[in-house]
Amino acid sequence: MNMNMRDINFLTPEYKEKLGVSQNLKKAVLIAGVFFLINGAIFFGIHMKQKNLEKNIHETKREIAFNQEEIKKLEVEIGKIPDLTDKIEIIEEIFSDKKTRISEVLYTIQTLAPENIWVDTMHHEGGNVRIKGISYLNSEMTPEQNLYDFEDKLIESGDFSQVKHDYLKIEERDGNKVMAFEFSLVISDEEE
Repeated sequence: MNMNMRDINFLTPEYKEKLGVSQNLKKAVLIAGVFFLINGAIFFGIHMKQKNLEKNIHETKREIAFNQEEIKKLEVEIGKIPDLTDKIEIIEEIFSDKKTRISEVLYTIQTLAPENIWVDTMHHEGGNVRIKGISYLNSEMTPEQNLYDFEDKLIESGDFSQVKHDYLKIEERDGNKVMAFEFSLVISDEEE
């Protein structure tokens, strides 16, 4: 290229103006294209985020439904468990009753009862205890001897100030002759 050369523009002013408008139009289209591209990317990102949130919501709802189903199953299972409230209250009352020392009385009766004596029921009120049960035949002792042995052990234990048999009677249970009994016991005072 020659350095002495000059650029001369032979374009008419109208054509130059047209070219300027065309270049401005290209810039505007380019800017609009970039604008729409950015907005499209933003909307695509928002749409993907929305789908992700909807998926999470769906999974959470499914987990909630599953947990509710499990809760219903547990409630059914809990409903099958017998109401032990009354029995628990009785046990709490027994073990918290310091005046009658009923837990000690239960232990004493359990440890002193010979092998062939079964205590069926026990009733306590204040310091008085009434026990009912049966005595089976033992290879060494008759049912009567078992009961008299049990009565002697209750007296010797010192836990009772009075031991009295209210009744002894022969009954037949399961084809065996047994001796039914009822004892009235008075719990010894702690000071004695």
